[in-house]
Amino acid sequence: MLPPDWTQTEHTEFLVRRRRLIAKVIREGFQQLSDPNYVPDLSTEEQVGAEPIDLPSFEELVVSGVIPTGAALTAGADVSSGWTFWEFQLADGSGPQSLANIRNQVHRGWTAAPSA
Repeated sequence: MLPPDWTQTEHTEFLVRRRRLIAKVIREGFQQLSDPNYVPDLSTEEQVGAEPIDLPSFEELVVSGVIPTGAALTAGADVSSGWTFWEFQLADGSGPQSLANIRNQVHRGWTAAPSA
């Protein structure tokens, strides 16, 4: 969660405001989980009947050589998660790929030598 107008906020003030927002999210989550009557909504389309997928971690992508140690990651446009935000240029010349894309391809057994 980011404060409104965070891109125009001085860094120190941004950190103070962000900490407050993060604390609020944690407090609300803790209160909800502490409620003995809380029942999570598991009816979302993604979760119904879906088997858990064992996707590789970022560490596993680096250790396996899919992403070389010290590789430069670039910022993408999708800010919904770190996996979709960060991109890496593969050696196949296909253009930058999000870490989510690379991780999913590795999960499906796809292998390619990444560029250094």
